[in-house]
Amino acid sequence: MIERGQMERFPVHLITRKRVQMFKNVVPLNWIKKSERWVLVPSYTSRGIRRRLKALIKVKGNCFFTSGVAHQLIDFVYRAVVQLELRDKKLIFSRGSVRRNRRPVINAVDICELDWDVGLSLIIPRTLSYSREIKLLIDNEKHRLRLMEIIVLQGLLRIAFPEKGRKWHSAMAASVIALGWGMLEKDTPAEVYVDNR
Repeated sequence: MIERGQMERFPVHLITRKRVQMFKNVVPLNWIKKSERWVLVPSYTSRGIRRRLKALIKVKGNCFFTSGVAHQLIDFVYRAVVQLELRDKKLIFSRGSVRRNRRPVINAVDICELDWDVGLSLIIPRTLSYSREIKLLIDNEKHRLRLMEIIVLQGLLRIAFPEKGRKWHSAMAASVIALGWGMLEKDTPAEVYVDNR
């Protein structure tokens, strides 16, 4: 530790060089690499399901992202992938049309396995903004959560726990975001209701 009186004896340019050398190998928590890969992702069109070529411009670990995915969501996704021990699968996140019974929805993600063992595609609804929130009652306590984070975590839970039902996935996703990852150890999610008041 250099005290204030000793600073005069140390040239500033030497201190700066030492700091640069010291922090060269340190990786920040919110690191995101750039990528230059392309992948064929299925998407809905007026003529049915077609494959579209999409650029994967960001990568974090085994997770790849197209340009439409919110920057704030990338760290959330990577932490969830690590917690759910899904690092052995290549996961590709993009924006697009998500449908249930031929109708577009914003409260779910589409998951499909891509050809040639490329990985799993998770399509987030294009019309859903990252800032959109939903009011929920979780164990009789009010919470405001981001809808996009809930549906993405719900999709990752479907991959990690395929034997569980859709209700479990959605309730557990909201429980984990509101109350922490310890909820997974309980195996039973908290009681979750939409707060319409």
